[in-house]
Amino acid sequence: MSSQPTIAATLDLTNENERFIYNRIHGMHTGRCPLWRMLAIRRLDERICELAEHVPRRPRKRRRFAVVHWSINPPGLSWMDYPSLRAARDAFNAIS
Repeated sequence: MSSQPTIAATLDLTNENERFIYNRIHGMHTGRCPLWRMLAIRRLDERICELAEHVPRRPRKRRRFAVVHWSINPPGLSWMDYPSLRAARDAFNAIS
Protein backbone atom coordinates (compact mmCIF):
# COMPACT_ATOMS: atom_id res chain seq x y z
CA MET A 1 0.00 0.00 0.00
CA SER A 2 1.57 3.31 -1.07
CA SER A 3 1.17 6.41 1.03
CA GLN A 4 0.59 9.94 -0.19
CA PRO A 5 3.62 12.27 -0.15
CA THR A 6 3.93 14.85 2.58
CA ILE A 7 2.94 18.25 1.24
CA ALA A 8 4.41 21.04 3.35
CA ALA A 9 4.27 24.66 2.26
CA THR A 10 2.44 27.59 3.79
CA LEU A 11 1.22 30.63 1.89
CA ASP A 12 -0.34 33.82 3.26
CA LEU A 13 -3.36 34.29 1.00
CA THR A 14 -3.85 37.87 2.28
CA ASN A 15 -0.55 38.74 0.55
CA GLU A 16 -1.10 39.59 -3.13
CA ASN A 17 2.06 37.84 -4.43
CA GLU A 18 1.49 34.70 -2.36
CA ARG A 19 -2.15 34.50 -3.45
CA PHE A 20 -1.01 34.90 -7.10
CA ILE A 21 1.49 32.02 -6.71
CA TYR A 22 -1.14 29.87 -4.98
CA ASN A 23 -3.54 30.43 -7.90
CA ARG A 24 -0.84 29.56 -10.46
CA ILE A 25 0.16 26.39 -8.59
CA HIS A 26 -3.47 25.37 -8.28
CA GLY A 27 -4.16 26.11 -11.96
CA MET A 28 -1.21 24.07 -13.24
CA HIS A 29 -2.13 21.03 -11.14
CA THR A 30 -5.91 20.85 -11.58
CA GLY A 31 -8.57 21.15 -14.23
CA ARG A 32 -9.08 19.38 -17.49
CA CYS A 33 -5.44 19.43 -18.61
CA PRO A 34 -3.08 19.77 -15.64
CA LEU A 35 0.60 20.29 -16.49
CA TRP A 36 2.09 18.63 -13.39
CA ARG A 37 1.25 16.18 -10.62
CA MET A 38 2.73 17.31 -7.31
CA LEU A 39 4.89 14.74 -5.52
CA ALA A 40 6.35 17.01 -2.80
CA ILE A 41 6.57 20.71 -2.03
CA ARG A 42 8.33 22.93 0.48
CA ARG A 43 8.82 26.61 1.10
CA LEU A 44 12.27 28.17 1.32
CA ASP A 45 11.96 31.87 2.23
CA GLU A 46 10.61 33.69 -0.84
CA ARG A 47 10.29 30.62 -3.04
CA ILE A 48 8.40 27.37 -3.22
CA CYS A 49 10.24 24.26 -4.44
CA GLU A 50 8.22 21.40 -5.88
CA LEU A 51 8.99 17.88 -7.03
CA ALA A 52 6.57 17.16 -9.86
CA GLU A 53 5.73 14.67 -12.57
CA HIS A 54 4.76 15.97 -16.01
CA VAL A 55 1.22 14.96 -16.92
CA PRO A 56 1.16 14.74 -20.72
CA ARG A 57 -2.06 15.13 -22.65
CA ARG A 58 -1.10 12.03 -24.61
CA PRO A 59 0.53 9.07 -22.87
CA ARG A 60 4.29 8.76 -23.35
CA LYS A 61 6.50 5.72 -23.10
CA ARG A 62 8.69 7.36 -20.47
CA ARG A 63 7.58 9.31 -17.41
CA ARG A 64 9.12 12.79 -16.96
CA PHE A 65 9.92 14.58 -13.73
CA ALA A 66 10.92 18.11 -12.78
CA VAL A 67 11.94 20.29 -9.90
CA VAL A 68 9.87 23.47 -10.11
CA HIS A 69 10.90 26.73 -8.44
CA TRP A 70 8.06 29.17 -7.75
CA SER A 71 9.36 32.66 -6.92
CA ILE A 72 7.06 34.66 -4.64
CA ASN A 73 8.76 38.04 -4.90
CA PRO A 74 8.83 38.77 -7.77
CA PRO A 75 6.24 36.19 -8.86
CA GLY A 76 7.49 33.66 -11.40
CA LEU A 77 8.54 30.10 -12.03
CA SER A 78 11.29 28.03 -13.55
CA TRP A 79 11.90 24.30 -13.71
CA MET A 80 14.53 21.74 -14.53
CA ASP A 81 13.61 18.41 -16.12
CA TYR A 82 15.16 15.14 -14.93
CA PRO A 83 15.28 11.73 -16.64
CA SER A 84 14.02 9.78 -13.62
CA LEU A 85 12.15 10.18 -10.36
CA ARG A 86 15.32 9.29 -8.45
CA ALA A 87 17.34 12.05 -10.14
CA ALA A 88 14.56 14.60 -9.58
CA ARG A 89 14.11 13.55 -5.93
CA ASP A 90 17.87 13.80 -5.32
CA ALA A 91 17.92 17.32 -6.78
CA PHE A 92 14.83 18.29 -4.76
CA ASN A 93 16.34 16.98 -1.52
CA ALA A 94 19.64 18.77 -2.22
CA ILE A 95 17.84 22.13 -2.34
CA SER A 96 17.11 22.23 1.37
